[in-house]
Amino acid sequence: MVVDGRGKLENKQIFYIIDTINEAINRHKKIRFRKIKYNVKKERVLHHGGEKYTFSPYSLVWDGDNYYVVLFHSRGRNDYNTVDVRHILFKVDTSDLDSKADDYQEKLDARKAEQKEAAEAALKKWEEGARTEDSFAELANELSADTGSNTNGGLYEQVAPGVMFEGFNDWIFADGRARAPATTSCTSWAPTIPIGWSRSATP
Repeated sequence: MVVDGRGKLENKQIFYIIDTINEAINRHKKIRFRKIKYNVKKERVLHHGGEKYTFSPYSLVWDGDNYYVVLFHSRGRNDYNTVDVRHILFKVDTSDLDSKADDYQEKLDARKAEQKEAAEAALKKWEEGARTEDSFAELANELSADTGSNTNGGLYEQVAPGVMFEGFNDWIFADGRARAPATTSCTSWAPTIPIGWSRSATP
């Protein structure tokens, strides 16, 4: 879980949340919370219909402008396979758009189309080249907007179901995808447009 300055949380509310988590850690208590995400109009919406998540907080870490909560979920063997995946992220920048403007959707669609074209061009470049995982990694380092993976070839290891955002998660874990030695796809999920490469990993 991350508590950051985005959205419209007041500072007092953030400190209240942090104090509550610290108290739970010190008293070895569980915490319950709902997850939120932002839609293309920058509106806060509840994740999974407002479903509550319950975990035992282990520690609270400050890094940059964010607080990260380390949570303990449960012991036991996973009943699913994780997947190693590389991706190249083309981000649709909406920071300067007014979501209430009459031409908002028109401008958003234009930017999505622009990034989709860039993604398709990158995919074509890879297909006309060596068509290897290494060449895909080189493109990821060159083109990806994902600062969390654009220095390691776009690689995320041992990705579990539900970790990535909905559209990309569905692509990664589509029937047979994780068992394929190499697969590429160009997609058009807003506000990101990834090209993905997945391969199987051990449970």
